[in-house]
Amino acid sequence: MRILIIGASSYIGARLYLDLKRKFEVVQGTYNSNPLLTNLIPLDARDSASMMDVVKRARPDVIIDVVANPDAKWCADHQKEAQDINVNTAKNAADAANAVKAKLIYISSLAARNPVNVYAKTKLDAEAEAKNAKYGWLILRPGHVIGMSPNTVNERYFNNIIKDAKNNNESILDSSAKLNPTWVGHISEVIAFAINNNVYGAVVPIVSNALRSRYDLARDLFGKFGFKLLPRDEHRDTFGGLVDDSELRRLRMPTYSYPEIIAKVQSEVKRNYPSLVPAEQSRREDL
Repeated sequence: MRILIIGASSYIGARLYLDLKRKFEVVQGTYNSNPLLTNLIPLDARDSASMMDVVKRARPDVIIDVVANPDAKWCADHQKEAQDINVNTAKNAADAANAVKAKLIYISSLAARNPVNVYAKTKLDAEAEAKNAKYGWLILRPGHVIGMSPNTVNERYFNNIIKDAKNNNESILDSSAKLNPTWVGHISEVIAFAINNNVYGAVVPIVSNALRSRYDLARDLFGKFGFKLLPRDEHRDTFGGLVDDSELRRLRMPTYSYPEIIAKVQSEVKRNYPSLVPAEQSRREDL
């Protein structure tokens, strides 16, 4: 099975690239500005001719499109650019997939369920473009993504908390809006299942049946490690409410409970950042 990952240097894309290359022949991964991993090639996914050229050279069976700018404020301030990055790239991926008779897996967002801002609207529009992949499409909607990625520099929630802890700084986190957490490794597992079992033509939320604020989630993840976490009520709204894993279960895809993803991420932290884990706790858990 030949796989091409568009956006393989992003926070989610880099984790997918490493996870999936252990299970499949990942033909190629692309990057826009940060050649994070070896063997990635540059691609401006906004350019349809460049996208078509890369796809025709790779001849994948499956294209995984991870390209997006998820910063809601940036999207609101740069609406034309957000359309170009978040929507037109999905159109280009679908057109290229059709040219080589490949299937398309599009990484969307739970925000598309309730398109109340520019970012959410662009993700919903991008889903519509992805559905034009006529040899098979699958849309995955992760929530608030947490967990280890080779990309540790992107301004992501998880990366920022780790960076604060390494610098012995406090992490000040919103305690108002509630989010649906998603473990990044769960996305990889769902993709592998879909490819192996030929599951396409569905829009699938990847969730853990829980709603947590950024502060509550951080406390559950990192409180046991003694990270400096402070709540701040930013009076944000909770959009969309709790999303359950019924679609994952209907399709017999892998599922994880909230306690299970917390344990998964904590294991990743202990393995990759042992200096951030109190030695006494590590010894106690090894007994």
